[in-house]
Amino acid sequence: MTKENLDKELKNKQTKANNTDVKEKKKHPFLFRIFLFFYNCIASCFKGLYKLLSVCFSFMFKHWISSIITLFVVLPALFVTLYMIVEDTSFPTTDATIIAAAKQAQSKGEPEKGVVLSKSMYHQLDKELNSFFGWSVNDLITTPTAWLDNRSNRQEGVIFATLMFEQFFSTQIAKYGKGEDENVHLKKARTTYFVFQPDRFWLPASEEQYLQGINMMQKYEKELTAGKAIYNLRSDDLYSLFQLLISENFLGEPLGRLNSDQYKTFSTADNAIYYTQGVILVVRDVVRTLHALYPNILNKGSDENFVKAFKKMDDINSFDPLLIMSGSHDSMLVDHRAKTATYLFGLIERLRDISNSINR
Repeated sequence: MTKENLDKELKNKQTKANNTDVKEKKKHPFLFRIFLFFYNCIASCFKGLYKLLSVCFSFMFKHWISSIITLFVVLPALFVTLYMIVEDTSFPTTDATIIAAAKQAQSKGEPEKGVVLSKSMYHQLDKELNSFFGWSVNDLITTPTAWLDNRSNRQEGVIFATLMFEQFFSTQIAKYGKGEDENVHLKKARTTYFVFQPDRFWLPASEEQYLQGINMMQKYEKELTAGKAIYNLRSDDLYSLFQLLISENFLGEPLGRLNSDQYKTFSTADNAIYYTQGVILVVRDVVRTLHALYPNILNKGSDENFVKAFKKMDDINSFDPLLIMSGSHDSMLVDHRAKTATYLFGLIERLRDISNSINR
């Protein structure tokens, strides 16, 4: 066969192939060709993922030490780093919204002051519930947030302090006397919702109950604004509130944890520290609000005490060591638990001086 004949035969085959492609394309409508395109793309992605996983598993079985380090050290460190980027872990100053709301209500009537004080009591709880990672105390152990124990302990401190303030508010401030009935919404908040255990995962979940408690307080605030609820804060109520703060039942509770042998190990010391931080976050909001709303009553010879009390609160709320140490006696290691207890004890003493000045 000559060269010219070979060239003609090749051209004929190529022409037939092109005609076949054209016929095949005409057989398939436009939408079907789009489907084929995406199908091929997805198939290619799965093939690539399969190859990647094959390489990873092959590496893990061959290098098991590196795999263990990656699984238990590198990945948790990356998650904690992400957490620290997304959410604050240190709170050196009071939220500006708390201070601004209190200053605006300073010159207004008692109902407006009552609304601001009520909001300051659940401000931190509302922040925790609506944060990026939400309420993590009740997260299952299989979820990454369950390992953020510092965050969980802070949230437990927040709900404890919120409940303590709300109980006092409902039984002492939101009524005219001991013989009066409590506000229905406030009573339900303190006896049903805020007392709910913080680690309940479902049926119902803890966060659902706490949101209901906040909703009850907001209903009281609406009634107060409409003149249908009571707010009756007197100077002797302020004295009683500060007495409650320095009592064993309130600030004595986190102080007891800081001094307890139950929290002296490296693995448990941080639990007491961050629980204390959660308590003081709420205390700082409420005391700041009271200080702004009633300067004539609280500033009687207590200016310096308030300055130092707020400094102690800021020290506790900004206390966030990279690694919590629990040295004892003459150990070379620092005892972070004792340092936090020192801040808290100094705060209690300042609050006691403020309470005594109110009672003069």
